[in-house]
Amino acid sequence: MTLWTNGIRSFVAAAVKPESGNSALIGLRHIPGMVSIMTAALACTSSGNWASLKSLVVDPSVRDRYEQKPAPVIDMTDPYQPFGSTTDLISNALARAALTGRDLGDSLKDFTERNNGRYHTPIAEWLHHLLRPVFSDQLPDNDTYSAEFDRAEAVLGVLAQDVTNVRAAANPEGQSWSRTHWYGRSTWRSDSHGNSVADLVYEFETQGAQWGPLKGGLFGGDEQRARSALEAYQTSFNKVAGRRFF
Repeated sequence: MTLWTNGIRSFVAAAVKPESGNSALIGLRHIPGMVSIMTAALACTSSGNWASLKSLVVDPSVRDRYEQKPAPVIDMTDPYQPFGSTTDLISNALARAALTGRDLGDSLKDFTERNNGRYHTPIAEWLHHLLRPVFSDQLPDNDTYSAEFDRAEAVLGVLAQDVTNVRAAANPEGQSWSRTHWYGRSTWRSDSHGNSVADLVYEFETQGAQWGPLKGGLFGGDEQRARSALEAYQTSFNKVAGRRFF
């Protein structure tokens, strides 16, 4: 576990380290950390190993280069960081190339010349495809894999929202972000494949203090913290999901 924890911390620390140069290339430094966090989340949530998830993505911290304070790795990167400064044509081409096996140049033409529809969440599509072989033994069924991927996205979103809530409570007069940025395939799939966030809320409401994430030490083991994070993330998740269809 220590090797994984140190690895994720090192990946994210390298991504947020100040560096001059091409902003698009600098953003790509987030890929190793972001992929590692999603891999850890999918492995832990699908097996119910909440204590390990806490150790891997909540407890490790790196220095926030803006506030110069330690911040959890989950708060320092997300699926939108690697390509945040570039057009979404690049992320769509990457996803299309991965899913079809075609080269990037030809895949890009789908969106620049062939007028093919873009993905709602291209980076999540790419990540979903990229990690599939890693979980072929743990999650051999494709539908189960996709459902667990949705759940892992939602859990990361709620945990990142909790970090935001705790930071805002500690410094109510300071700058604070209103929401997490961990959103992905689970947003557009929520309409027809089950709402993974609603499932988490239901589990919490029915299990209370016995809910797995609380027993695993997430949210500081505090029911009110968990409730606040779930409610805030569910609100923003539903708004994001609603915009996927316009």
